[in-house]
Amino acid sequence: MARELVRSREYKVMLLPERFAGAEDVARQAVDAFWADLERVLDEIDIPTEGSFDEVKAHRRIRFLDTVEGSLNGQRYIFRERVDVESDEREVTLKYRHADRYVAQDRDMDARGKDDDAETKFEEDVQPPLVSVFSYSSVKIESDRRFERIEEVADLFPGLAENPAAIGRGCGVTLDRLDDADDRTVHRRGVGHGPGSGRREARGVHGSDGRVHDGRRHVLRGLAG
Repeated sequence: MARELVRSREYKVMLLPERFAGAEDVARQAVDAFWADLERVLDEIDIPTEGSFDEVKAHRRIRFLDTVEGSLNGQRYIFRERVDVESDEREVTLKYRHADRYVAQDRDMDARGKDDDAETKFEEDVQPPLVSVFSYSSVKIESDRRFERIEEVADLFPGLAENPAAIGRGCGVTLDRLDDADDRTVHRRGVGHGPGSGRREARGVHGSDGRVHDGRRHVLRGLAG
């Protein structure tokens, strides 16, 4: 098996969402305070940083979709939909994640009808305490398509059908229409980085009440029969 080239490496840090709760101006103050503290700590161990989180780079509505049984996530897949708030452009991603890089890359992740608006990436995520997880993903622009059934996901990403357990058939469950949960809008702020320090970003998730919430996995509910 040829070794897949890692296109990017990201260092992940999980934050406590309650520390950044409130209206956007309140959350922004918390983000600024966090970044200032982080810069100070990193400077003490000679890790440079640059930039700030002042600029909002993108306004997106993001949903993570799965069956009610969690069959995708249970097989290490993630299916995500991102909609740009300004342009209404819809982007869908199927991602497979595994700690073994060779297991992660041994998947057909291509989108059907792959063209200039589809992109396949192999990435490494470094999580505390410096544990690597490799992800193989395919991103496709689907402006008008809505995904309500698991077979529609498998139709766009045919390689998913090679893993019947991921689409629920391994449990003998017929998957049907999937529920649409309420949206969350993610405001992605500027990226600060320094040589060798990886990429860092801050994301605030806003509900319809204008307050910041932690993200929730939206469930695509499979109905039997």
